[in-house]
Amino acid sequence: MVLFAAADLAQRGEEISRDKIFDRVWDGTIDTTREDALWQANTSIRQCLGQTAWRADRRGSYKLDCTVRFEGAIFEDLCAVALGGASVPKRLSAAEQALALYGDGGYLEWCGSEWALKGREHAARLARLTTVALCHLYAEVARREDAIDLGWRALYRGNADEGLMHVLVHCLIAAGRVGDAVSAYGEYARVLRDEYEAEPPPQLQRLIARLHSEGR
Repeated sequence: MVLFAAADLAQRGEEISRDKIFDRVWDGTIDTTREDALWQANTSIRQCLGQTAWRADRRGSYKLDCTVRFEGAIFEDLCAVALGGASVPKRLSAAEQALALYGDGGYLEWCGSEWALKGREHAARLARLTTVALCHLYAEVARREDAIDLGWRALYRGNADEGLMHVLVHCLIAAGRVGDAVSAYGEYARVLRDEYEAEPPPQLQRLIARLHSEGR
């Protein structure tokens, strides 16, 4: 965990200070047990990376002298492209890569520190936004089945974004799967009620009511 925190600081161009490591790994708590743990971590890192790759100075800061591929920062960069103003192909590719890195959302799940909790929440928010953007992009480039598949998976994971639901329902209707569109709306309504104590927006309610009235 010490190496992970150091790599994150280095990736962001911040000083790898002793205090910052204690803040990130042990929520700022400094005692004999954690002092010993940091000392043991220093020894293990030097054994793993080499004596010159991890060095401490007299100010209580460390120098990480090796190439670090920190997937958290890569994920954020890809999300920024996906949610930005780049061309559709670039945004679509970035969104797919970002969600592939995010996977099932197990970001730092092994760490219980406050810093890791904030990191998980931030990553989950970016993943939700990127999922919505990708669903829209799939629909825009006529990859209807991909939009439907992504929309269903997002819905079952509790993503109750209104825009995502519009894309999913309209793609299902366009594919002739009206029954599935109604089912998706039902699941969406359940998530809204159970998780947010809210109701679906009027536009979607009217659409589903019209489908029912037409017997579709």
